[in-house]
Amino acid sequence: MERRSEDKIYQYRSRTAWRSARQGVLSASQRPDIVVGSPPEWGGTLVNWAPEELLIGAVNSCIMLTFLTLAKAISSAMRATLKARSRG
Repeated sequence: MERRSEDKIYQYRSRTAWRSARQGVLSASQRPDIVVGSPPEWGGTLVNWAPEELLIGAVNSCIMLTFLTLAKAISSAMRATLKARSRG
């Protein structure tokens, strides 16, 4: 695929570090750390975010933010007239 001059490339970085047992820390520059761990079905607990939850949460958030971006781009104009007739 040929790159056009107006194409933009974005890069995102994160790091993980093991803490203990089946948990670690997910971090990125200028962001709060997230404690991550295995879900109960893989020997972890319900205390921490599981990678599976973060994955589906990322997809779900992306869809929501895309819809919000598209909604901002939509403009509309309306005009209404109401004519009341007297009963008599």
